[in-house]
Amino acid sequence: MKIHVELVTPEALMFSGDAESIEVPGSEGDFGVLPSHSPMISSIRPGIVSIHTGGKPIEVFVAGGFVEVTGDRCTILAEESVDVTDTTADKKSKLISDAVKKLDS
Repeated sequence: MKIHVELVTPEALMFSGDAESIEVPGSEGDFGVLPSHSPMISSIRPGIVSIHTGGKPIEVFVAGGFVEVTGDRCTILAEESVDVTDTTADKKSKLISDAVKKLDS
């Protein structure tokens, strides 16, 4: 069983496809989304969205935005995003800290 995921920015569709699970940096804490998840809407904070499709997870840095989950669909509307699947942990941390500083100013 899979859930359809779309990760969208104002500039582009970053990802569209089916996944086994998704990890989202929610404003109240990280949360996981599985197929048949209860419907919900949440704001998201700067962090890494991990989309698990069966192989190596696809990791996308998001600078904030919103996520809507229904039983068979997860739509992530991100202010900005960068694919960081093959990026070092230090670079991921820097992206997050830079986004938080930008939000604070």
